[in-house]
Amino acid sequence: MLKRSNIRLLPVLVWLVIMIGPGTPLMLGTARVMQSMFPNVVAFFLQIALIYLIALLANLAFARFTTWWLKRRMMGAFLRGDFALALRRLNFAERYMVFASREYMTIQRLIILAAMLRLDEARELALRTIRRVDDETEEQHRVALLILGEIAHIEKQYEVALDYFTRLIEMKANFLHINHKELAVLRLKLGQPEKALESVNQSLDLLNDTSYRQEVFKDDTSDAEKAVGRTMATKAWILAARGHVEEVESLLQNAIIKVENDHPPLLAEFHLYAGRAYHAMNNLAEARHLQKAAELDPQGITGAEAREILATLDSGAA
Repeated sequence: MLKRSNIRLLPVLVWLVIMIGPGTPLMLGTARVMQSMFPNVVAFFLQIALIYLIALLANLAFARFTTWWLKRRMMGAFLRGDFALALRRLNFAERYMVFASREYMTIQRLIILAAMLRLDEARELALRTIRRVDDETEEQHRVALLILGEIAHIEKQYEVALDYFTRLIEMKANFLHINHKELAVLRLKLGQPEKALESVNQSLDLLNDTSYRQEVFKDDTSDAEKAVGRTMATKAWILAARGHVEEVESLLQNAIIKVENDHPPLLAEFHLYAGRAYHAMNNLAEARHLQKAAELDPQGITGAEAREILATLDSGAA
């Protein structure tokens, strides 16, 4: 990893490369033109101005490249499930991402802190963000509400979490299919399987809607299908809880085809809900899926929930 002191030297190195490479003949040619058109003193100052302009453009180009590179590295760590590394890269990136907005950095920090189960820090940042950005149409405000809903869910305050996700749906917040799916999970945990089925079907309807898929996933049909697969696993759990056992197996078989190449923390979500579905049917396959979820997401929310269920299974067996 680049050290802080080294990254400050990089714009200088970029400038030197430009000056030694294509910049040298450019400067020599420009100097001859200036000397033929202007007195020596004027030509000298024009050359200084040109050198400054080239250095400035080099720094701007480098800053844009650095922003892109650091974002990519941070998201790569996050999607692998290495949330601690993603947070370190975010902290490093905040000092140098010239073209990254405060909004972007706040949203990423909220998501990473919640994923790491650093709930007090995530809650404090979310509340501070809502106070600072009181416009409900702003993405920062909506992500902060989402994180507060997730925290309430993790802390088993299901009614509080339900209020947050209901509010996000009423606001038509981004990634509406996720909010409907979260609502389905919360309703099932609150003993409302009929309403849970209604919510998960709304999530699937959105994911199968062409205009919605284009809006959310653009042309990435692969990510859209993975989202469908994870939501199908959620539906399988709800159906199993309602006693519709005959539909569960075929639903999970179709779902696993869609998610098999998913990122580890997201694939863990499929295995968690598959494990919960089998658990509701008293099927021994539950442990295999829950163990897989725990392995795929050792640092995050999904893995923690899988380990909690496995602990109850172990204590029951004992």
